[in-house]
Amino acid sequence: MNIHTIDQFISVYLIICHGFALSFGEQASTTVNVNGIVGHEVALPCNISPPTSDDEVSLVLWYKDESSTPIYSLDARRGVVGHGKHSSSDNYATRTYFSTVSEPATLQLTAVTENDEGSYTCRVDFKKARTRYSEITLKIVVLPRKPRISDGKGDLIHKVAGPYNEGDSLVLLCESEGGNPLPSLTWWKEADLIDESYEVTPQKITFNQLHVPSLHRNDLMVAFSCRAMNNNISLPISTSVKIDLNLKPVQLEIDGAYEPLISGRLTQLECRTLGSRPPAVITWWKENRKLKRTKNWTNPNGNVSISTLTFQPSLEDSGKYLFCRAENPEIEESAIDNGWKLEIHHVPVLSLRLGSKLRHFHIQEGYDVYFECEILANPWVTNIVWKFDRKELSTNTSADAPLCRTGQKSVYGAARHETIQIFCDVEADPFDVTFYWKFNNTKEVLDVTTFESEDTWSKATFSPTGVADYGTVQCWGKNSIGTQKEPCLFQLVPAGPPNSVSNCSLQNQTEHSIELECSEGYDGGLSQHFVMEVHDTKVHKLRANLTSLESKFYVTGLPPGTGFIVIIYAVNAKGRSHAVILRTRTLTSPLKQSQEESLWQMTFSPLLIVLVAVVAGLVILACLIVLGLKTRSKLRHSKDTKAAKADSSDERGVVNCKNMKGVGETFTSWEPVESEKYPASVPLLLQVQTSSPTLTNPSDTSETALCE
Repeated sequence: MNIHTIDQFISVYLIICHGFALSFGEQASTTVNVNGIVGHEVALPCNISPPTSDDEVSLVLWYKDESSTPIYSLDARRGVVGHGKHSSSDNYATRTYFSTVSEPATLQLTAVTENDEGSYTCRVDFKKARTRYSEITLKIVVLPRKPRISDGKGDLIHKVAGPYNEGDSLVLLCESEGGNPLPSLTWWKEADLIDESYEVTPQKITFNQLHVPSLHRNDLMVAFSCRAMNNNISLPISTSVKIDLNLKPVQLEIDGAYEPLISGRLTQLECRTLGSRPPAVITWWKENRKLKRTKNWTNPNGNVSISTLTFQPSLEDSGKYLFCRAENPEIEESAIDNGWKLEIHHVPVLSLRLGSKLRHFHIQEGYDVYFECEILANPWVTNIVWKFDRKELSTNTSADAPLCRTGQKSVYGAARHETIQIFCDVEADPFDVTFYWKFNNTKEVLDVTTFESEDTWSKATFSPTGVADYGTVQCWGKNSIGTQKEPCLFQLVPAGPPNSVSNCSLQNQTEHSIELECSEGYDGGLSQHFVMEVHDTKVHKLRANLTSLESKFYVTGLPPGTGFIVIIYAVNAKGRSHAVILRTRTLTSPLKQSQEESLWQMTFSPLLIVLVAVVAGLVILACLIVLGLKTRSKLRHSKDTKAAKADSSDERGVVNCKNMKGVGETFTSWEPVESEKYPASVPLLLQVQTSSPTLTNPSDTSETALCE
């Protein structure tokens, strides 16, 4: 019998055993569900662990569906499972491998197809234990095709949709074919889910139509993604498009607007707009007439457009509306305007004629005549002069148009919802003045109507509620002579605590007083005063607490030679500023200063101590040498001992006494330590030589030290 015949016999035997086991053997207690994706790899688990430690795997067989022929086998009957023989059927020859290394063991199936879906049985024969069966249900997932996105017209979109106009509606259709099971289609805006309502056609095409009622500026180049998903083991299949938008201009500003223009003088006005895409087109208009002397350009980023108008106003332009218009030509009704009514300043234009009730042919010598002078001027004239034959006629020279009175409060602070009154005072003759108020917050100029007036003063009431309610307040007066040329200007600012003082310096310093001066900070829009506290650092006591309308302080009655902490801060009705903290001290009194200097001189002179010690050592050494010579002389010359001793004693007495006298004279010539005429080292040297803290009798003390 050859080997081929034996293999066939074994196969038949295995088939018979498999059928027998299915009828009488041990059945799998559980079924494992596994999902696989077409074209991917899948692992089918099978537990091959022996039930006991003394048992081993003998044979592993894999079956599919009801087939009695194994698709894969691992034969370990002649050895261990790690060296068993692997074999597979023809349909799975290159796509399967049974791995016994993993836990549990798995049948690796690559390049999965739809035909691989079904029920798989893993049979494990042990050498001792009963056969074990495991059932695995493999579900094959077929991925859908990549979604396609088209617009409302049916045109396919690849990467960018549009451009659309700001405010347009957006319709996008997403479609995906195939897939098993059929996929779900969802719309995402960046990372946010915005639509998950999809449908399926009879042709098994899944679609989802997205409708955005209005596109906004923040939708520019935002990614809208359509995601198709039919399983939980792979990533969704996604297609994205970005939205291109044409944007309207959003802001329009004019440099030099609302300012009076001079008749006949060339003026340049600049109009600036931003936010338009593509760049806006800027035009200038006077009433309904388009102006042509303009120059336009756009910044490199394309988001700011600028136009400059060169304009020569005339007297006839007064009161006409001049405006700048910015428009995106791609978007209908996208134009925005900004302008103002022109105020033209010009030299007075005069017209002189006889009084309206006079007839020139009736005028005779001696008759009274009067003239009417019609004046057209802006601003109004401040002085009117009549002349006859180039000679000035007498006029009321005291009359004058209103002028802003100097020295008025110009900054007013107010909190939100706080009512405040701003006073405007002018100088005028005659006193009958009519007032006009305006408010400018840099964005617009508004007329102020909440004011009351009397003679040459007026007060306006304000109650700010937001940021736009703070700005510049203007006040004009007008009397029979004319209108005030330059308005009175006031600043309405948010009220708050004052700022701290700065640049504080010590102006004067004595034994008992100090004088300080600081620079004032911003007063917070309210009246402020200043406070200085002087704290004694030695006894921890408040020495002074001063209040002043100016940041200047003078405090006296302080102890001399004492350190102080000075605290200065500003205060107004809204609170106090941050404190400025300084350190200073009063001067030391002269007596105390001299005593301290003497103590320093008597304590810290180590060099003089060493010098005195050396001198003292030399003196002692000289005494020892003299005594030694004296002893040797006594042994050699016993007969002359007394005479030699007397002579030697006399000689020493003269030398030492002279020396002591010289030192003594020097000592007695020193002045007291309090004197500053001598160097600081002199009294210290005296102290070391005498070993005494006082200098009352230095010569006697020195003599005793040497003779002993």
